[in-house]
Amino acid sequence: MAHREPHQDEKQAVLELGWRFSQRYMIAEPRHRRQSVVMRAVQRILAIFESFTADRSSLTLQEIADRIELPKSTTFRIVQSLEKAGYLVRLEDQKYCLSFRFTRLAGLVRSTLGIREIARPIMLELAQATEDTVSIHTVSGRNRVCIDAIATAPSQLPNVVQPGEQVPLLAGSASKVLMAFMPKPQVTPIVSTRMRVIAAHRSSRLPR
Repeated sequence: MAHREPHQDEKQAVLELGWRFSQRYMIAEPRHRRQSVVMRAVQRILAIFESFTADRSSLTLQEIADRIELPKSTTFRIVQSLEKAGYLVRLEDQKYCLSFRFTRLAGLVRSTLGIREIARPIMLELAQATEDTVSIHTVSGRNRVCIDAIATAPSQLPNVVQPGEQVPLLAGSASKVLMAFMPKPQVTPIVSTRMRVIAAHRSSRLPR
C-alpha cells in the first residue's frame, strides 16, 4: 500500500510534539545537530502510533517498547509525554490506546483531501510497475468521467481519455470495472438499453 502523506495539521502537531520532547530530554547538542535530534524524536513518536493495529488497539508499555525496538525506560518517557499531550490514553489495566484526538485529525483529512490526492501515489506506483497508463474514473449518469490519468513511460495503448472527459459507461475496460461494483438496479437499465440498440442494429442488417 502506498504511503499516505499526513494532513498538514497532523504533521505540524507531531513536529511540535517531537520538538517539545527533544527539548525536554536531549542533552545539549550543537546547533547543526538539533534538527536531526528533533526528527529522531518525531520518528519514535510515529513508530509508537503505528504500533497500534486493529487487532491490538491497546498495548502495555513493554509491548510498545518491543514493537518500536527501544528500551522500556526510553519508551516510557515518550509514552508519558504523548499521554500528557492527549495523544495516548492509559486504561485501567495499565495498557495504552490512541485517544479520540486521532478521530478529529482523521476528520480533517477526509474533509480536505480529494480522491485525486489520495489515489495519485498508488496510481504512480502502478504506472511505474506496469509501464502503462493508469487512470481513475467515476460514474456520472450513464457515463464515466476520468478524474485523473498518469503514465511514466510511453504506453503501448493510446491514452484516449484525459481528465475531465466523459465516455459512455458501456465503453472500455474501465466501465466494466465500475459497473461490476454498481448496484444491479442501476446497471440493468443501462445494459437493457444497450441490448435493444444492438438488437435493432442487427435486425436492420437482416436480408428482407
